[in-house]
Amino acid sequence: MDYSVLRDQFQTNGYTIARGLFSPVEAAFYRNHYMALREARRYTGDLVNQWDDGAQDPLQRYPRMFNMHHWDAISREWLLHERIGRCLTALLTQEPYAIQTMIYFKPPGARGQALHQDQYYLRARPGTSIAAWMALDPTDEANGCLQMAPNTQNLPLICPVEADESQSFTTIVVPLPPGV
Repeated sequence: MDYSVLRDQFQTNGYTIARGLFSPVEAAFYRNHYMALREARRYTGDLVNQWDDGAQDPLQRYPRMFNMHHWDAISREWLLHERIGRCLTALLTQEPYAIQTMIYFKPPGARGQALHQDQYYLRARPGTSIAAWMALDPTDEANGCLQMAPNTQNLPLICPVEADESQSFTTIVVPLPPGV
């Protein structure tokens, strides 16, 4: 892995992609692990949408899991995995603090999360939060891949507006500035 290329892409675009950082076999291991945890029970910190519109919402059965590293050793090992640490250290030019784990399930028919700024939720000071995202299944625009707004890494926090709840399981969205 050429960390200088990743760092240059990150500084230019506000994101980078470390393709192949984990193998398909490793991704399948994590996918199977989290599916087994999700099927087993509910956990403190599970994040379910905040409304009940009477519809059959697949996210009621597959809510996000939050901060699993507090109670699951595999999650803690992944959060602190040396390959992730090397990548993030190269991007930040200093070692990051690991503070949060989250797993999103996106079953067929489920809503995604509207465009947002992580800093709105985390309120890290001095505002230097960074996320590592790993797809455990193949993703594309049709099934709900992560979408990024390039070259927005230096924007201040933008006041969110009301999200379209038929598309998002969260109630707010960040409107993109003109030209973005």
